[in-house]
Amino acid sequence: GSCELLKLLTEAYVAPSEHMVFPAPSFVVYRHLGIQRQAHVEAVPLKAHGVDLDAMTAAVSPLTRMVIVCNPNNPTGSYVTPSALKSFVSQMPCTTLVVLDEAYVEYVTDPVHEDTTPWVSEFPNLVVLRTFSKIYGLAGLRVGYGVAHPDIVQAIDRLRQPYNINALAQVAATESLRHPDQVATRREHAARERERVAAALSRMGRAYVQSQANFLFLNIEGLPVPGEEVPRLLLARGVMTRSGYFMDCPGWVRV
Repeated sequence: GSCELLKLLTEAYVAPSEHMVFPAPSFVVYRHLGIQRQAHVEAVPLKAHGVDLDAMTAAVSPLTRMVIVCNPNNPTGSYVTPSALKSFVSQMPCTTLVVLDEAYVEYVTDPVHEDTTPWVSEFPNLVVLRTFSKIYGLAGLRVGYGVAHPDIVQAIDRLRQPYNINALAQVAATESLRHPDQVATRREHAARERERVAAALSRMGRAYVQSQANFLFLNIEGLPVPGEEVPRLLLARGVMTRSGYFMDCPGWVRV
């Protein structure tokens, strides 16, 4: 989906020995891209499982070329409100590219939610990334998109391959935008399932993180089996999860 755009942005804006800032744990690709660019990567720990914008602001230096915020965050599902996020973006220096990775934003049901794409007219150093891999269900076609200032778009165009998105993927993505009713139905279904599973976890006394994505992040410590074995045992029962042990989150799984 938007992984290629993340790669192109780091290639265009981050040079070796320069600085990248992102939350942790978050999407594992951020760290990998920074390492590939031989940049100094600063993974700012979450605060109460949410993105710590104050700590991320403090981590920015004159050498910081890119700051990434995943919202809702992956793997925790926590959500930064638009007011807090816009305040954060406004504090970033013009020499720092601010990337909002909104791969799961279509699942958000929080009433304070607003579309962030119009912000790019106010902040020329802002990029908003979206994907067709989640709520639109086109993961195998690998289509993502970004909204940004024309200068940023031109910088990406200089690096990307001319035919990086194939014709079938473009047709499928365009057609999916003509069916907002299906997106709304899937958002409502995900919200109902979040509430149902959260209520069951509460009855079990199992800690979890309040989520605005299509998953819940839950604690699996204190079970009769080692935590590392839980995802495998769940898979044997037909329940696919993502192990936190591979995301710097031992003792947790994403469902």
